[in-house]
Amino acid sequence: MDPNVVSVDAQTVLIIAVLLSIGIVLAGSALFILFAAWRAARRDHQRALAEIATLRQELETERAAHAHDLETKQAELTALHAQFNATQADLTRTQTELESSNQRATHLQNRTQVLEQDLQEQRTRAAIVERTLADQKLEIADLTNQLAQAETAHDKIATLETVLQTTRATVTRLTDELVQTQEQAAQVAALDAELQAERVMTARLSDELAQQKEQAAHLTALAAARQADQAQPAEVRQLRVQV
Repeated sequence: MDPNVVSVDAQTVLIIAVLLSIGIVLAGSALFILFAAWRAARRDHQRALAEIATLRQELETERAAHAHDLETKQAELTALHAQFNATQADLTRTQTELESSNQRATHLQNRTQVLEQDLQEQRTRAAIVERTLADQKLEIADLTNQLAQAETAHDKIATLETVLQTTRATVTRLTDELVQTQEQAAQVAALDAELQAERVMTARLSDELAQQKEQAAHLTALAAARQADQAQPAEVRQLRVQV
């Protein structure tokens, strides 16, 4: 056997052994790197799973919260509808009462005007009667003077008797007219009292009318606010879309 050949084989085996050693080291390094990468990937996968579970839990929590909010909004919307219907009923009733009060106030105003006209006519008639009574008093004074003059003259007794009878008739007539005047004055006083009562009632009805107008304005504003609150169904639909 040739020593050179043996030497070459030993060198080849040595080189092969070195290459194998290097290959084993490299393979071990590669396996270690792959194992480290696998562990890192596994940790990332577990962390991703944990994050997914957390996200699912948060999603369920948000979904439950949105469902609760939706139920709350629906209950509030139902309550708002009920309040709006009640407000509309109150507004209708108030408008009816307002129209009735307006009619009563108009009727009382017309009646007050009629009473004022009657009172004015009674006052005019009373003034006329007072002027007539004053004239008759002057006539009585004149007749009294004439009677006094007639008593001093015997030749005018017949004339004085006639004048006396006329005076007595005039006094009787004036007495009757005075009684009528007193009755008319009593009627005027009664009309004054009735007119005063009608004015007090008119003032009270005016106050009630003003209060009912204020209540109607308040109910109108409340109805407008309830109509503005009806915009919430859009938010409810938006919440449903988000859920």
